[in-house]
Amino acid sequence: EVFDAGRFGRWLRMMLVSFYTDEEAVVADLLCRRQAMLKDTQLAKLLRLPERQVRQLLEARLVPDGLVDKKSDGTGERVSSFYRISPLAVPVAAKRLRNLESSWTIKTQEEFLCGVCGARVDALQAMSLSFKCCGKALSSTAQEEEQRAERLKRFRSQCQELLRLTRDLEKLPG
Repeated sequence: EVFDAGRFGRWLRMMLVSFYTDEEAVVADLLCRRQAMLKDTQLAKLLRLPERQVRQLLEARLVPDGLVDKKSDGTGERVSSFYRISPLAVPVAAKRLRNLESSWTIKTQEEFLCGVCGARVDALQAMSLSFKCCGKALSSTAQEEEQRAERLKRFRSQCQELLRLTRDLEKLPG
């Protein structure tokens, strides 16, 4: 298969709508549509936003998250920054999505929590303490496990198309 700019654009918009603010999405969407390295000053003019706000939007999450690449040119006070959609956006996002998904799939053994001192103990320790600590009954963390399973189910349901597109785009040659 060959790179499909339309499919990539759809994927990027889904990522932006799902995980980023409207302002961040507008900046990244413009970079995607222009398909070029753009100066932060150009972006600000095109978006009719203050340069400082555009730089903040880019530097807060888009660049650190690997969706946008930054190149700087010059030295001292004459540094120009150029931005583009990163060619590694898909693999970086795919890895982050997998990590998020796996963080919710990891089964933990049931623990018990003391509401007074915050101690966490496993089932064997809880039994040896007669399910009490600090004179109060220990509470089970099984509800946390149910919440984690519910989050995973909701994530997979809401992001089904995004996850499918990510897998498809990840298979394409770089």
